[in-house]
Amino acid sequence: MAPRRPGTYHPGMGGFTIPAPRLDRVATCVDAFDLDGECVVPGLPWADVSAFAVAEEGALSLTREAFEDAVGRPCPFGGGDVRYLEADGVLMAHGLADDVHVFYA
Repeated sequence: MAPRRPGTYHPGMGGFTIPAPRLDRVATCVDAFDLDGECVVPGLPWADVSAFAVAEEGALSLTREAFEDAVGRPCPFGGGDVRYLEADGVLMAHGLADDVHVFYA
């Protein structure tokens, strides 16, 4: 029997979906990096702002629905111009008006 993965449909278990674990809000790009550009948040995989920038450029785009389902709450920016991304196991909501990223891991 295949392992049971969160967030997937399992017909042999009565057809219900095992809920996927929700991600926690870890930081924003404003408070995740110090003045030297070093990452100060242990829950983030990037050593510094340069590594984050490289990860963001190669990030996968998500739909708003997929993002909100994964984090278990509405977008932190409400409506407006927002990009939803995933890079290195971290989900991000990027509010384009203020150019702020909110990180979930």
